[in-house]
Amino acid sequence: GLTCTQMLRKRGVVGKFVEFFGSGVSNLSLADRATVANMAPEYGATMGFFPVDGQTVKYLHQTGRQQEKIGLVEKYLRAQGLFREAGHTTPTFTDVLTLDLSTVEPCLSGPKRPHDRVLMKDMKGDFSKCL
Repeated sequence: GLTCTQMLRKRGVVGKFVEFFGSGVSNLSLADRATVANMAPEYGATMGFFPVDGQTVKYLHQTGRQQEKIGLVEKYLRAQGLFREAGHTTPTFTDVLTLDLSTVEPCLSGPKRPHDRVLMKDMKGDFSKCL
C-alpha cells in the first residue's frame, strides 16, 4: 500500500477516482484490496476502488448473502460489462500508472507522513540517523 501511495502522490491524484486494474489485481486478497482502497485520503484521491470480480462474489458468499441475490448481482454486473475477468477488454482510462507487484519491497511509514516510507532493510540505519 505504501509503495502505491507514494506513486499516486507523486502523480497527483487529488480529487480523482482511482481504479486499480490489471493482471496483478487477481492476486491481491480482499484485505489487501481494502487496505489500498481505504488509503485514498493518504494518496489524495476522492476514492480508490477495485473492479468487481470473483473475489467480490467470494466476499458476498463469506458474509452470508443469499445465493439468489448473489446470482442476481453477478448476472447484472456481467450484463452491464462491469464484471472483470482475465482476458476481458481493459476499459479506456484517462491516465495509467504501472506497478509491477514483484518489485514491491516491505516498507514502513508513520501514519502522518505515508510518503516518507522507509524500506525495511534500511530501517535500522534510518532509525539511528533520526536519533
